[in-house]
Amino acid sequence: MNLETTSTIHRGRADNPVPQNDTHGTKNCIDGVLYQIMSLMVLVNELSAMLIELASYGEAQRRARIHKLRLEEGAKKAAEELEKYDPNNDTNISGDPYKTLFVARLNYETTESKIKREFEAYGPIKRICLVMEKESNKPRGDAFIEYIHTWDMKAAYKQADGKKLDNIRVLVDVECG
Repeated sequence: MNLETTSTIHRGRADNPVPQNDTHGTKNCIDGVLYQIMSLMVLVNELSAMLIELASYGEAQRRARIHKLRLEEGAKKAAEELEKYDPNNDTNISGDPYKTLFVARLNYETTESKIKREFEAYGPIKRICLVMEKESNKPRGDAFIEYIHTWDMKAAYKQADGKKLDNIRVLVDVECG
C-alpha cells in the first residue's frame, strides 16, 4: 500500500492533501461515500426543519379556519335568537326598570328568601327574579330585585355594592336609561 499526498481539490477546498491509495482507490471511495452521507444528512435535517415549519403553518391555518367557522355559527345562532326575541310579549319582563336593582356574582346556592332577607333592609321589595339557565333550570348567579319605591332602590344601589352574601361579594347595578 503506497500512500502519496497530492494537491487536489477535495470537498470544495483547494490544496488539501489527500492520501492516495494504490488498491483501486478504496480510501477515496470510502471518503467520497462518507462525504455523500454527510451531505445527505445535512439535506435531511434541512428538509425536516422545512416540514416542521410547513406543519406549523398548516396548523395555524387550520386553527384560523375553525375559529372563523365558530364565529360564523355563533353569529348565525345569535341572529336566530334575536328573531325569536320579542320583549313586548315576554312574560318574564314586568315592572318599572327605574325601580329595579340588578345583583350579580351571587353564589349559585343563594335562594330568593336569602336575597329578600338581605335586601329588604333598604326598603319593601315588590318582586325578586333569579336568572336561571333555560335547559338545566340552574341559577346563573344573577338576580333582579324590584322595589316599590325608587328611593329604596337608590339606597340599595349606594349601600349594597360589595356586600357579602353567602361569603361572596356581590355587584349591584341599575338601569341608567
